[in-house]
Amino acid sequence: MIRIAYIPRRVMLPALFGFLAIVSLLAGVTPTAAQATGPIYQITIDNILTRYTADYVRRAVREAEAAEAEVLIIQLSNQGAVLRVARDLAADLAVAEVPVVAYVAPA
Repeated sequence: MIRIAYIPRRVMLPALFGFLAIVSLLAGVTPTAAQATGPIYQITIDNILTRYTADYVRRAVREAEAAEAEVLIIQLSNQGAVLRVARDLAADLAVAEVPVVAYVAPA
């Protein structure tokens, strides 16, 4: 008979991280320091993506670029978009000088 034991998460995660740390030390892998030098910008869009909302995103991109931000995070929890506006905005985000991360999350 196979018996599966329940291991609480508060015990399992530290043990797993400890194991991974030991394995990485034995393998000669050393952790590197974080190299963040600029701020992280984040905006949230709760409305339908219209030309006004797209202008808001473009302004956020310009501000993030001017501040030499590490990344611009866009959280979308909207109910749709005007397709032409969305395509134009996607093209603008593709050539932005700051990395852009966009994700859809529930409201």
